Amino acid sequence: MAIKARFRVLIFLLSICLSSTIWAQTTNYKTINKDGKNFYLYEVGPAEGFYSLTHKFNVTQSEIEKYNPETKAGLKNGQKLLIPVKAQSVTPKINPNTGTSFMHTVEAGETLSSIARTYGISVDEILAYNQGLTPSLTIGHSIIIPQPSLVTSGSDNTYVYHTITPKETLFSVAKQYNVSMNQIMDENPGLNDKTFSIGKIIRIKPNTKESVMRTTVEEKTVMQTYEVKRKETFYSISKKFNIPVEDLIAANPEIQKVKSGELINIPSLKTDTIKSIGVDKIQDMFNILTEPTIIDKKGSMKIAIMLPLQLDNINQDNSLQARYIEFYQGFLLAVDSLKSNGLSFDIFVYDTSTKPISQIIKEPNVEAADLIIGPATNEDVAVVSEFAKTKNINMVSPFTFEAESASANPNLFQLNTPSSYLNSETAMEFSNMFKDQNIVFIKERSKPADKKEFLDYLRSDLTARNIKFYDYEFNESDEITKVDSILNIKGDIVFIPQSVKQADLGIILPSLLILKKNNPGLNISVFGFPEWQQFANNFMEHFYELNTYIFSRIYVNPFSEETKRFNNKFQYWYGKEMMFLYPRYGMVGFDTGMYFLTALNRYGRNFENHIDMQPAGSIQTAICFKRINNWSGFINRCIYFVNFRPNGTIEKIIVK
Repeated sequence: MAIKARFRVLIFLLSICLSSTIWAQTTNYKTINKDGKNFYLYEVGPAEGFYSLTHKFNVTQSEIEKYNPETKAGLKNGQKLLIPVKAQSVTPKINPNTGTSFMHTVEAGETLSSIARTYGISVDEILAYNQGLTPSLTIGHSIIIPQPSLVTSGSDNTYVYHTITPKETLFSVAKQYNVSMNQIMDENPGLNDKTFSIGKIIRIKPNTKESVMRTTVEEKTVMQTYEVKRKETFYSISKKFNIPVEDLIAANPEIQKVKSGELINIPSLKTDTIKSIGVDKIQDMFNILTEPTIIDKKGSMKIAIMLPLQLDNINQDNSLQARYIEFYQGFLLAVDSLKSNGLSFDIFVYDTSTKPISQIIKEPNVEAADLIIGPATNEDVAVVSEFAKTKNINMVSPFTFEAESASANPNLFQLNTPSSYLNSETAMEFSNMFKDQNIVFIKERSKPADKKEFLDYLRSDLTARNIKFYDYEFNESDEITKVDSILNIKGDIVFIPQSVKQADLGIILPSLLILKKNNPGLNISVFGFPEWQQFANNFMEHFYELNTYIFSRIYVNPFSEETKRFNNKFQYWYGKEMMFLYPRYGMVGFDTGMYFLTALNRYGRNFENHIDMQPAGSIQTAICFKRINNWSGFINRCIYFVNFRPNGTIEKIIVK
């Protein structure tokens, strides 16, 4: 065990804190009993549709129509309804570990499939343990997860999952499962003082033998005395000495409340405890912890890049081939920028279209690499991910969207945000930003809404927060110019056109401009989708005048100086302009190179331990990485809210 890895156990023991629990909200409507069945009495609000009701009461549209036949013709403002009362599950305040199951608290972006994948079980198994659970998960809700059966033969692939409960420490959990604290830390690379909190889950390989060699802090502690100062409490003293408050209370069992001038015991580690885990260079460890720029001075950093370049058949008309070539060209511009700062790199490029990935990973320079970038397909990423995990090499997946490999490999960084996380994070940020405005979803009546997954997330989040919204459908464009009077809206309005099509925006945006001009005192904003930036040039003036927001994980401001400098440099080096694509692959390559090569240089091969300290400085891509869980790899959780402001400027707001 490396010195750094071992010493973090000692630091970790002194910094664990507890987190607060999340309480579920309940709705309160008048109920009646009819024919032995309970119903809510509910009055339909303005522009309220079936979607809102089904999510508010956890019922289906057919159930509403069954007890309210008149609703088959549609819902009307002020209409009285009978809504069947469903049995509600209770979310426990504390997540207990029962042995056969444990509790999982739903986080933003998680789905039943991703949760099942995290714990290596099926969706059907989760549903069997949670009667009435639907695919529409609520953030903060606790669900029961069946615990995998223990294999007493000690299979390396067998884990149990533990939900942290109040007053537990790393030491107490290690003792419970008869393992060392270092083992738990190694099996959960994302475990730290922020993630060791009530409700968080860690995975453990229990030791089925009678004993195991481990560091036992409680058996090897000494006490120093301390005189309590005026106004000090157990809590403030624990912070002063950087120890858990429960350890301080346990060291002074006879004291209920500390008093000024009183002598109390302060537990501290003995020197032989440090020696027992193999740490004998204390000064070196403190240097590691306090030195933020650890650079390996021995030679160049070795980078292996795997791309389907099809170099044996260069075809100017092959746009897919051209994208990966442009990615590599952009990456080389990042290398050039960093080399001018005195850094040195050895770049090894492997064409995955001419050689099987199974052979590429056997190349000596791949095995010796400090960082792997690519490959392009989910299948190839899965193969390289297993290899990188075995060799403890960090790898970057710049092109894939699915999180399977990142779920299984703590060394993998996925640049693209999976859609469920992107939609969930965007919905929450939208609710935070526009909660005090009138929110209107708008579309042409004869056309289906685009981006249904995101719109479902957004409506669900608004409903959960009791934020009112309207659904408005129009037949003729001139109806849009009267929407405020039709819906009787007072105050600021944010419109969400439910389309990513240029032709639809060509109808909606000009109509909203007329509405704005006819009502000078009306503040209007428009909220749109990533696809809008593909034809932003055609609607730029509309975007500005309507104070438009677009959410996206990527955005290039065509008017910024950094964009102009990059475009000029790319054209100078390669004698051509980048393809006008969404995204710009040359910029993806540049952003990837700048971010990860800087991290590799600054923090060494194990830069994942410092990734939260690495600034992005991107031209196109919003970058901030977070582990999916304590033992997984990283996915990019950053998005942009791009605001086209009425003063003619563009602001990229980074949402983390």
